[in-house]
Amino acid sequence: MMQEGTFAGTLVRTPSIWLRIVAWVCAIIVFGTIADNGYPTIDGHKYCVFNLKDDACNFGLATGIMAFIAATVLLALHIVVQKLKERNELLLRAFEMFDLVASAILALLYFVCFIFLANDWRVTNSEDFSTSRKNNARSAIAFSFFSVLLWGALTVFAGLIVYRRFKGGSSSSYAPIVGDSSSGYGATPSSAGNSGAEKSPYDQPQA
Repeated sequence: MMQEGTFAGTLVRTPSIWLRIVAWVCAIIVFGTIADNGYPTIDGHKYCVFNLKDDACNFGLATGIMAFIAATVLLALHIVVQKLKERNELLLRAFEMFDLVASAILALLYFVCFIFLANDWRVTNSEDFSTSRKNNARSAIAFSFFSVLLWGALTVFAGLIVYRRFKGGSSSSYAPIVGDSSSGYGATPSSAGNSGAEKSPYDQPQA
């Protein structure tokens, strides 16, 4: 019972968990606003609200959906990794690299999405659009920008963890990396309960 409470408390205190949850919500807003109100009907045909270019809406939808899936998968994998009783070094390294690569790709995609949507909206003649349609378009742009910051921060967290692991060069480096409260992954129940017994290799003086 105590172990479960420690595990739940660790997740709550883990920065990357909250960042992924917020990124997950932003992804829903981005693709939701475009899908729901991003295609006005003009002369009997549906066009994209962003300068009547379907490519802009399609790219925004694709980016939002990919971010939603990625945030969901990374959240689930994070919990699975935390619950691992046997420390599988290969699996942990694969998760950390996947986290780093996925976060970096999504930060880049959202940056392109933000530039794409903002530039097309700037030259869009929106006088004939309803207020709700305008607000939805602006929301998609704004939350694309917020998502750049969120996935950028997640990339930094993942990059620091991968860097610290390779710098340590030890198969046992998972414990101090994941157990360190300053890392993005938080602590496992085992590392939280044995913090006094295990000495982090990073606390030793460098030669």
